[in-house]
Amino acid sequence: MRNRVLCTLLALVLFSLTTCFADVQQNSSFSLTFSPIDEVKTDILSLRLEDGFLYALPTFLIDDTVRKIVPKSDFLGFLNDFETTHFVAMAILTAAIIYPFDSYTAFTVLESFSVTAAITGAIKYSVGRARPYENLGPYHFAFLSSNYDFQSFPSGHSALAWSIFTPVAQRFGEQWYLVPTIFSAQRLWADQHWLSDVVYGGLIGWSVANTFEQNVDRK
Repeated sequence: MRNRVLCTLLALVLFSLTTCFADVQQNSSFSLTFSPIDEVKTDILSLRLEDGFLYALPTFLIDDTVRKIVPKSDFLGFLNDFETTHFVAMAILTAAIIYPFDSYTAFTVLESFSVTAAITGAIKYSVGRARPYENLGPYHFAFLSSNYDFQSFPSGHSALAWSIFTPVAQRFGEQWYLVPTIFSAQRLWADQHWLSDVVYGGLIGWSVANTFEQNVDRK
């Protein structure tokens, strides 16, 4: 199972490499043309709640209905084995490949991933929402829980995947949004998350990455 996870990581990296070579001219210099510290300060201070967070509130009302409608499947089940370390490796490898072509976007991938991981982890621990397979309903919470079974909200897979591939999609082509979409959808049919978990996880990852990428000043 672990080999399949690593193969998936490698495939994503190779696809990224192909896209970079196909669409972007390589930079002649490998040096950074900006201050990472100043960039982080600017990006953190510019974070804000997107309107989507408000518009997505109704998903909480249909969580149970959607769970009953969505067929359960083991398709792409190996994605369930993705741990934080795998996402760290994915972020680093993706950034490393992008770096020769666009150091700003490479930096944004790592920055948005790190910030999203921190935000998501804090919310998971604070909220303590029961996962669907616990069969306790969508509104059962065990606040300040470190138990994996009670860290459903928001979806970490969804948040981290969107944080990594949103900068990639905005810089190298919107087809890259397909990757986090697959990660997100799989959490539903695997019965690992409620719909609202996945939607808000995606919103967190996308909004952080989108804000950071929009702050980029390519001179």
